[in-house]
Amino acid sequence: MCVPPIAGVRPQDPEALSLARAIALDAPGEVTLVGVYAYCGDTYGCRDVPAVQATARATATAVLDFVTALRRAGVPCPQASMGSTPSCSHPVPEMSQLTELHPGNYLFYGEQLGNPQNLRLVGLTQEHGQVEAVDGPLDFKQFPVGSILALIPYHACATAAMHPVYYVHAGGKVVELWHPVRGW
Repeated sequence: MCVPPIAGVRPQDPEALSLARAIALDAPGEVTLVGVYAYCGDTYGCRDVPAVQATARATATAVLDFVTALRRAGVPCPQASMGSTPSCSHPVPEMSQLTELHPGNYLFYGEQLGNPQNLRLVGLTQEHGQVEAVDGPLDFKQFPVGSILALIPYHACATAAMHPVYYVHAGGKVVELWHPVRGW
């Protein structure tokens, strides 16, 4: 579960419970433990849906078991959450017992990757994008001076973090405005 580790401690670590207890009970008013979270990143290496689901099940179970252990030890833990795009794409029943899901790129599935017109994005800054041909030389006749290419940031996390409002398009029109929840 949670491979590669991003931050925090593994729930099976002997010190995990004492750390949570110290956060929740030893520093009242200074720090508040609002819950536990597991990134289900090892689902990205799974080769098929059953493997994704087995990994998601193991992660959800580990989170729920740790929350149960916290509560038995008198540590309040209102939130139990996990997430990754593959786990949210192929949910398992155990996930319904969680209080939150963090879906990752799942929200932006339709535009996660693409290279239209034999182009590949090789660099991106706030102001500039660099493209090159996937195969052979770049055909500059297709892109005369003044051409506009839409460069969508390479990862949904970067995209989401850059904007205070998401404009949802359908049929060439803005149909909804989504306001992201911040704080991660």
